[in-house]
Amino acid sequence: MRVIRLSEREEFSSDQLVILAKFGEKKHLEELQKGKLFMKNFQFHINKEKEEKNKGLGDKNEATKIFYNPIIQITDPTTKETRNIETQKAEIRLDKHVKKPVFCLTRLDAKDFIIKEINEDYMEAQLSVDKGRKKVLKQFGPYSLLISNNQFVERLKQKLDNFIFKRAIYEDKADNKNFIELFKEDDPDLFFYKDTYFMNQNEKRLVLFGENVEDYKVLDIGDLSDMSYLTETNKLLSGELVVRYPAKEV
Repeated sequence: MRVIRLSEREEFSSDQLVILAKFGEKKHLEELQKGKLFMKNFQFHINKEKEEKNKGLGDKNEATKIFYNPIIQITDPTTKETRNIETQKAEIRLDKHVKKPVFCLTRLDAKDFIIKEINEDYMEAQLSVDKGRKKVLKQFGPYSLLISNNQFVERLKQKLDNFIFKRAIYEDKADNKNFIELFKEDDPDLFFYKDTYFMNQNEKRLVLFGENVEDYKVLDIGDLSDMSYLTETNKLLSGELVVRYPAKEV
């Protein structure tokens, strides 16, 4: 029998969000369930790859515009003479950007679920991701906290004023002609662009664009127990998560 993805149903799109997940150590996720969001700045994630050579858990190109084979023009301030220098790669990154606090969650979308049962009362779908994505998600921690997106968004609106909470955009930054304009205009959207290498993470990010932190910030948004569920990552990725939709909704 052919496996049918939830995203194949006309009621759903492939990128329709079903639920959010945060992966990590149990003690850290228990604090998150209490409402304490541990937010590192972008510099932390940049250093994670640069210093620890850990691409995936870190990303040296966060909030960074990359140019390949650019020609850089340098002007002598005294003589006003200019000359062109060719280089293989150049990067633009601003200090005020890398100090912004960020909190990342993983989206589990309709395309990640397979339909297990349909009857006159309900439809059930089970989480089923491929081996490649399982490998990526497991590296973030042995436990997972599942969080209702709608309830989480409402809580953020209650507790915060200046924030952006949206999905990451995955594309080659070197090919993105609009990315430099985001820098010029100081557009918060620049915090949501990531290279296609990271697509399996499928992030949704909370960024406090009105704040700068030297290292991290603990944001308390109130207890999340009524909108979350803690489980082991292996169990989650082995099919433990089943969602049920009443017949009237499908």
